[in-house]
Amino acid sequence: MHKYFKFALGINLLVILFSLFTSQIAQQLLAFTGILSLGILHGANDLKIIAKQKNRAKVSQTFLIYIGVVLLGIFFFYFFPVLALTSFVGVSCYHFGEQHWESIAKSVPLEGFFYCSYGAMIFALIFFGHYTEVAEVIDAITGHQLSFAIFSWGLSITCISTLTLGIALPHFRVHLVKELLLLALLIVLMQFSNLVLTFGFYFVVWHSIPSLRSQLIFLYGQADRGALWSYLKSALWYWILALAALGVVFFYFNFSKSFWLPLFFSFLAAITFPHALVMGKMFQTRARNEV
Repeated sequence: MHKYFKFALGINLLVILFSLFTSQIAQQLLAFTGILSLGILHGANDLKIIAKQKNRAKVSQTFLIYIGVVLLGIFFFYFFPVLALTSFVGVSCYHFGEQHWESIAKSVPLEGFFYCSYGAMIFALIFFGHYTEVAEVIDAITGHQLSFAIFSWGLSITCISTLTLGIALPHFRVHLVKELLLLALLIVLMQFSNLVLTFGFYFVVWHSIPSLRSQLIFLYGQADRGALWSYLKSALWYWILALAALGVVFFYFNFSKSFWLPLFFSFLAAITFPHALVMGKMFQTRARNEV
């Protein structure tokens, strides 16, 4: 996002214009298209990343563990939704922050806290900006209605902690002005779009595309068309499997329409748990190799 600041700025403005002149259905269609394509695709090559860090004899064993973690996530969302949702938000906070800033990370003290704080601030912004929709999703998943004050306090605390930590860490501090400008555009987008487009835009443009680039460099040494084509061929069947699993749930289980959105976010959460662990290990491996 910082290396390609002009691109990020331009696409932020384009999506804001799109949200101004399109219907809620069009916004949801664009968001779901992005999430189901690039969003899910960016986690479809986790096993190849694991394979590069382990010997091949352990890959099949790791695959079973990976699937087990996904199923365990689904189990917890069904039987212990409050714990599962809280865990998902916590893991995602660190994962989003780590991915967003990994290109300039220096593995110094406080970085981990900054990642968590930054990711939590992103969630807080989205939750605060779309309180009604978010509250309905959380209520559908957990059976608990959260007050507006919780989101308001959460946003205040995470903004203060992120700004404080960002200023305290010099290699992050130099990018804060650009970051604040991008965040301001994200806030503007929230005013004119629904929850699905806001989250989808952040998840795809701010998170998935930079993550794909990081993975291409780790797996193939560069992020060019040839590497992207190799990545797509390798990830294709896992991507299809994820879409097929989601399709089976949506079309063959009798859920009310009001539960589709909570179910969709629960599905994303379940596959995020192992993916966040894989990406964390990838960044650690790359950092060790660069030392």
